[in-house]
Amino acid sequence: MTRRTGCPPGIDLGLVPIDDALVEVAVPVFNEEAVLEANVTRLCRHLDRHFPFRWQVVIADNASTDGTWAIAACPVRPARDAVTRSM
Repeated sequence: MTRRTGCPPGIDLGLVPIDDALVEVAVPVFNEEAVLEANVTRLCRHLDRHFPFRWQVVIADNASTDGTWAIAACPVRPARDAVTRSM
């Protein structure tokens, strides 16, 4: 895949080529216990099918008071690459 930077040929901005880049998709959540697993699964399926770059889903829990964190932190999930962070 060719990198497009909008710069004239021969000018290097020191950017990582798209082929090596990792796109993080941040999903902020708050009390999403009932829908989190289904929504992350759906997002990952969409990214697998339609997004041409390497990706990683980051689930950012904003101090949920339900079981969101337990679901987000579960190591077994259908996501190819998911990371959880509690805020």
